[in-house]
Amino acid sequence: MRDYKKPPVYARPLSKYPCTELDISVLAPYEVTVGEVESAICASDARIRDVYLIDYYEKHEWHEQRSITLRYKVCDESKTLTKEEIDKVIRAVHTSMKNLGVTVR
Repeated sequence: MRDYKKPPVYARPLSKYPCTELDISVLAPYEVTVGEVESAICASDARIRDVYLIDYYEKHEWHEQRSITLRYKVCDESKTLTKEEIDKVIRAVHTSMKNLGVTVR
């Protein structure tokens, strides 16, 4: 225990500008993992933060697909986002979902 070194604690200040939380529900084949969907959302725009699973649901009638609902935050450290900027992020996320092969619900 004498050789133990406590890892450094990193903290960043809270943003002066508000974040926007958005939800998205997709119908995804079983081959597409939640992690892949989360990664695709994160990669859609640099201002996206904290993507996490809210819920998922499976029905026999959906034939090898499930509904996945995720929440993600959109933040800009330098200003308050406008509606147009948020809409642009949403369109980028929807495009990345289509590229991944899932259907936005």
